[in-house]
Order: sequence, then structure tokens, then C-alpha cells
Amino acid sequence: MSYAAKRLIILLMAWGLIVFVGVTIRINMNAPAALGVTAAPTQTATPAPAAARADTLQQALERNPNDLPSLMELGAIYYQQSDWDRATLMYQRAAALDATNVDLLAHLAAAQLYGLRFAQARDTLTSAVALAPRRADLHLLLGLALSRLTPPDTAGARAEWQRVIALAPGTDLATQAQGLLNGGANP
Repeated sequence: MSYAAKRLIILLMAWGLIVFVGVTIRINMNAPAALGVTAAPTQTATPAPAAARADTLQQALERNPNDLPSLMELGAIYYQQSDWDRATLMYQRAAALDATNVDLLAHLAAAQLYGLRFAQARDTLTSAVALAPRRADLHLLLGLALSRLTPPDTAGARAEWQRVIALAPGTDLATQAQGLLNGGANP
């Protein structure tokens, strides 16, 4: 594996983790309003293993294929297990139900990036940016997707990273964008 490929994988993994944590926090903070559901009751028992929880969610989806919270949670489980194909599938199904949920679109794009589906990630992120043009994290990821297309859209990627710096000066996102502009993810 080439040095550039290893760097890309590490960069994508780091950003995926950052995006996942950030989006998970946003989803958890906005779940009642954004999803139209009440917060889950606090569990006092030890949480079920991921496989058991995934089975429970699959059963819920068999009863109601349009259960948005179950689709999103199952997507998150697959994402945590690095099962990019199944995570992408669950997030796509959820996005079909709620195409204006920017956090959901960010999750979907992250799974697509990890699954090396750069054109799909670009399309997903383009939709997300249209809904939330001031979200610097979306522009950063869109730049990554553009830089990995075949052929790469280097000018488009650079423009996205410059937007990150303009939208979030002095932040970690701006630092990452500047690093990418300085050659951190050149194709």
C-alpha cells in the first residue's frame, strides 16, 4: 500500500471519527425536535452488545420499514463496526425518509467516504451543504470527497477547504483545512 493511500485512510478514519462524534452529539441533542420522538429512557442495566441491539433493530424494521430512529441507530452500529456497505444502506434508507436532516446526511457521507464511494459522498455532501451552507465540517468533508474523485477535482476541493477557514477561523477544522491546502491530501 502506498504512502499516499495510507495517509488517506488515516485521514478519513480521523475525520470519520470526528464527524461521527460531532453528529452523534448533535443528533442526541436534537433528537426530540428533529425526529419527532421523545428521548429514550435512561437504562440502568448494562447495554446490550451491538449484535443483540442490531437484531432488535432489525426486528423493529421488519415491523415498520420506515422507523427512522431504528434505521439511524442501526446505521450507527454498522458504522462503528466499520461495515461501510450496511451503514451506507441504513443511512440511505433513513435519508429517503428525511432528506433534510443534515446530520443524517453527514453520517451517510462519512460512511460513503470510508466505503470509497467518493462520487456518492460528493453528491450527499452537496445536498447537505445546500441545506446548511455555514457548516464548516460539511465543507471539509466535501473537499475530501472532491479530492478523491477520479479524476480529482483539486480546484473544487481547495475551494471547499478555503470555505472552512472562512467559516470557522481559528478552529481545529480550519487548522485541518489549512493542512489539506498545504498538501495534506493532494491526490
